[in-house]
Amino acid sequence: MSKHGESKLCTTSLRTATKVSEVIEALQSDFVDLGNLKNDGAALSVEDKRFMKILNENKEVVDGHLQLPLPFKSDMAKLPDNKVVAFKRLESLKSKFNKKERFATQYKKFNDCLVDEGQAEAVPEEETANAGWYLPHHGVYHNHKPGKLRVVLDCAARYQGVSLNDVLLQGPNLMNSLIGVLLRFRKERIAFIGDIKSMFYQVRVAPQHRDFLRFLWWESGDVNKAPKEFRMLVHVFGAKSSPGCANYSLKDVAKRLSDKYGQDALEFVQNNFYVDDGLQSVETADEAIDLIQRTVAMLKEGGFKLHEFLSNSKQVLKALPDDCIASNVSQKDLKRTLGILWDPTLDVFTFEGNMKENPPTRRGILSTVSAVFDPLGLIGPYILQGKRILQNVCAEGKDWDEPLNDDTIQHWIAWKEELQYLSNIKISRCYKAPNAT
Repeated sequence: MSKHGESKLCTTSLRTATKVSEVIEALQSDFVDLGNLKNDGAALSVEDKRFMKILNENKEVVDGHLQLPLPFKSDMAKLPDNKVVAFKRLESLKSKFNKKERFATQYKKFNDCLVDEGQAEAVPEEETANAGWYLPHHGVYHNHKPGKLRVVLDCAARYQGVSLNDVLLQGPNLMNSLIGVLLRFRKERIAFIGDIKSMFYQVRVAPQHRDFLRFLWWESGDVNKAPKEFRMLVHVFGAKSSPGCANYSLKDVAKRLSDKYGQDALEFVQNNFYVDDGLQSVETADEAIDLIQRTVAMLKEGGFKLHEFLSNSKQVLKALPDDCIASNVSQKDLKRTLGILWDPTLDVFTFEGNMKENPPTRRGILSTVSAVFDPLGLIGPYILQGKRILQNVCAEGKDWDEPLNDDTIQHWIAWKEELQYLSNIKISRCYKAPNAT
C-alpha cells in the first residue's frame, strides 16, 4: 500500500473512531439524563396549586400518621343524599355473596380489618341523621396476585349527575418517572426492593370530611342484619385525590425526618419510589442493610410500614427481621418489579411467555401486544413486529372484531408462537460486569 493510501486509511480510521467516540459520549449523556429522571416539580396548573395549598396549610400529624383534608375544588362542596344508590348496590352485593362463598368470606374479612385497624368506624347513632355522601363498594382481584381481594369504594358513582370524584382535585403528578426508577435500580451490584403496606390507608382524613366517605355495611359481616352506616377515617382507593395525597404524605414524612435518619434515606424515598414500591441499588451489602434499616425506621415513625423486601444478596436478607422479608421468598423465583419480572437469585430480568389467548382480530392483536410490558425497551425488536402487524391491520381499515385475511393471520400466528420463548430471555439487572471495578 502506498504512503498516500496508508495516510488516507489512517485519516478515515481516525474519523470513524472520532464518530464512535461521539456516539458513545452521546449515549452516556442520554443514560445519565434518563437515570436522573425524577419528578422535578413541573409547572403547576391553577388547580394543582390549589391542591398543594390545601395540603400544605391543613396537614397535621395525628398518632404518627399525616392527616390531610379532602382537597375539594370549591370551599362550598355540596353533594345530594345518595343513600338509596348505596343501598341498592349493597343488595346486589348480598346476592353475589349467596352465590360465591369464598368471595363473601374474603370480603367480610377485608371490611372487618378496616374497622379493627382503625381505618373505618361505625357512624355514631346521634350523627346518622347528619348529611353525608355514601360510597357504593365492590371487590376486585389483583391480576398478578390470585386470591387477593381488595374492596374498592366507588368514588366515581354518580347520583343526580355528580360523583365524589367530580368535586375533588386530582392534584399534580408527584410520582417519579417509572423509567428513571428502573434505570437507577440497575446501577449498582447490590439491589433490593420493598413495598409499603396499604399505603393509601396510612394517610388520615380530616374529621370534618369523613362523612363524605360513608358506606353501608353489615355489622360483623352478618348479612341477615340491617345494614349500618360506616365511614372511612383514611384516604381511599378509588378517590381521584388519593394518589396525590399518599405521595405527598410519603415525601413529607421523609423530608420531615431526614435530619434524624439521613440524607440517603430521604433520597431513596423521594427519588426511588414508584407509588408504594421502592427500588434501590447500592455498592455493598452493608450499605444496603444500613439504608434499609434506617428507611424502615423513618417510615414507621411517619405511619408507614415498609416491608416485603427482596434482594439479590443473601447477606441483606439474613440481616432483616422475618416480618420485613417477602413471604415465601424461598419458593418465589420471580418478583414482578414495576411490571418487569426480576429473578433475584440470578439477578436478571426476564419476561412472561404465556399470554391470554385472544381472537385473531384487531382487538385481539391490540390486547396481546399491549400485554407485553417492556418499559425499558429491552425486547423492543420483538414487540415491534407485533406492532407492525397491528399497524397493517389498522391501515386496511379492519373493524375491531372483523376477521383478518389469511396472510395476516399466518403472520400473527407465527409472531404469537414466538411468545413462549420470551421466558428464555435473561438480561442482567446490573449494568456493571461482575468483575468490573
